[in-house]
Amino acid sequence: MNENNTINRQTFATLKDNMEDMLPLLIEAFLEDGCTLLQEIEKGINTLDVGVISTATHTMKSSAKNIGAERLAEYCLQIEESLREQQNSLDQNHLHILHKLACAEMTNVKTLLSIETC
Repeated sequence: MNENNTINRQTFATLKDNMEDMLPLLIEAFLEDGCTLLQEIEKGINTLDVGVISTATHTMKSSAKNIGAERLAEYCLQIEESLREQQNSLDQNHLHILHKLACAEMTNVKTLLSIETC
């Protein structure tokens, strides 16, 4: 696995030990759900719908943590914190930047997880 916190080796190894044959299905579900959640976050940012952004970001953060995708979870946390800090006036550009970083990290996660399941 990668050394730059894209995937936490210990978390993933524990998951692999516990899930055994079910791991490929878990990874597939994470990747599918992750793409959908990132699309929801983008829609929420575009429409400034705090509820959509918050729900999708929180779900993505939890899923990423569970699979060991630490940096992706961190970007989601930053989006959540931005929402709290900007309650009265959302900085749409800042949220778009964080979303783009999360999407780029999701691409890294996909690459590493596909290597791991081959």
